[in-house]
Amino acid sequence: MGLVLPGIGNGLAIFNLRQYFLSIPLSYREAATIDGASEPRVLASVYVPLGGTALANSALLIFLGQWTAYLWPLLVVSEARLQVAPVALARTFGEHEFNFGQNFAGAVVLSLVPALTMLILQRSFGGLALATGEK
Repeated sequence: MGLVLPGIGNGLAIFNLRQYFLSIPLSYREAATIDGASEPRVLASVYVPLGGTALANSALLIFLGQWTAYLWPLLVVSEARLQVAPVALARTFGEHEFNFGQNFAGAVVLSLVPALTMLILQRSFGGLALATGEK
């Protein structure tokens, strides 16, 4: 819990979402309200579908921040089996001996996961400018 919960309240992701939702025109909210939609319905029917790209972007920011975290997991987790990948990779370096193959393989795995995540999520970033629908 100490590794997951602090990352959810990421200030950069909150700012990113706030700025995106402020850029959605008020006319959409007004039109939904005139049609009889309540506030939760406006949120679910207007803002969430339009905010898919911003939500994907914020999720990616949070994931990358947590994936590359080093100091916080080092402070919070004391058991070696619960350590995150960057801390585990750092522990493979010894003072007098080291295995370059093992260190390089760990670094490749650490960099492949974010790269594959970006490859999978790249579709959701295409409609950032087109999502508002206004001319």
